Amino acid sequence: MALTALRLFLAQWGAGTLAFLLLVPRGAGAGFFRVCGVLATLFLAGAAALRPWGEGAAAVLGVLAALGAAAGLALAGRGAARVVTLAGTALLALAAAALEAGGPPLVAAHALSSAALLGSVLVAMLFGHRYLILPDFPVAPLCRLAAAFAASALLKTALGLAPLFGDGPGRALREDFLREGGLFFLPRALLGFLAPLTFGLMAWRTARIRSTQSATGILYAAVICTLMGELLGKYLYLSSGVPG
Repeated sequence: MALTALRLFLAQWGAGTLAFLLLVPRGAGAGFFRVCGVLATLFLAGAAALRPWGEGAAAVLGVLAALGAAAGLALAGRGAARVVTLAGTALLALAAAALEAGGPPLVAAHALSSAALLGSVLVAMLFGHRYLILPDFPVAPLCRLAAAFAASALLKTALGLAPLFGDGPGRALREDFLREGGLFFLPRALLGFLAPLTFGLMAWRTARIRSTQSATGILYAAVICTLMGELLGKYLYLSSGVPG
């Protein structure tokens, strides 16, 4: 179960990282895109390595195809070629992440929202470091990334709490909180829903007043909470069936 949780986590993180690079302007420099492309490649490679070859052939092929595109992205130049490569790779990786999660459409929606949350916070945090090198760089891109992270956190919160008000595994969790994983759901909600949403709004407001170092520090904390919350969410999904 631990390896399955890690596989889902890495697949979603890699897909989200590629997707949110589309919000980064070309002025960030080729080096920034290469770093993020390499990270996404490593995440997707880890997910592919943890996937049993005897099952889920479509998902395996999707992840492997995304790996090839991500490897090309790490060496891609600027301009239209970068955007086309990025968009195609992101779509392929997101589809692979949704297939990896399996289950009904709600589970796929959770997978995509997790990809958005993980990718937006990582790209925003790494982009905040550009202002240490280019202090006069416009703050609009950082504001945009922080806002995207906050919006992803809001979507994830809504999807994450929705099962508690319906039937199925969420009902079991609600009616027998201690037995059905409730002790894990509380920290999952705090670290994976409340903290990212709060930090996302704080980073957005801080970036708007050009306090880029403070915004980057806030995003550091957001990365840590998001990673812990998402790993707990994968455990809950695999152990109790509650999408997370």
